[in-house]
Amino acid sequence: MNAVIRKRDSSDDFYVVVSGEIPMEEGWGELRADVRHIRVETADIKADLRATNVRIDDLRKEMMEGRRETDSLIAEGRKETAALIAETREETAALIAETRKETAALIAEARKETAALFVESRKETAALFAESRKETASKFERVDAVQKELVEKIDSVRDSLSQAKIWALVLYIGLAGALLLVMAHGFKWL
Repeated sequence: MNAVIRKRDSSDDFYVVVSGEIPMEEGWGELRADVRHIRVETADIKADLRATNVRIDDLRKEMMEGRRETDSLIAEGRKETAALIAETREETAALIAETRKETAALIAEARKETAALFVESRKETAALFAESRKETASKFERVDAVQKELVEKIDSVRDSLSQAKIWALVLYIGLAGALLLVMAHGFKWL
């Protein structure tokens, strides 16, 4: 487009400046065509804008509905989760109580068995100690008997030694006398 619209300084009239190649009537026609074209495009843009606004409003409504649905689903999920948690807690509490009862019964049974085993073990230990005491006493009696025999033998050895000393002394005196006799004969003292 070669035409330009200008406003004068002091008046409300407009005038068109057209290049020298285009006559004035053609400039006005071209300007009108351009204005019509701009109006059509503006109308199209407005229609598109309205359609876009309608779509945006529809999307907003859908989003709000989706959000409401999501919020309701979340609320339902929370309720279901809370119910499941409560149910699980109750089941867990029941299982724990049952386990405690079973454990208490098992512990009581184990205590009874342990007490019976302790009683039996004490009886066996007492019997073993009694048997061990009898064996030890018999061994001490044998040791005492052996000790008495040794004391008697040691006393008899002492008696024998003391008799042997006397016997050795007598023999020594006899040997000394025999030696003196031999010496006296050798020196012809007798």
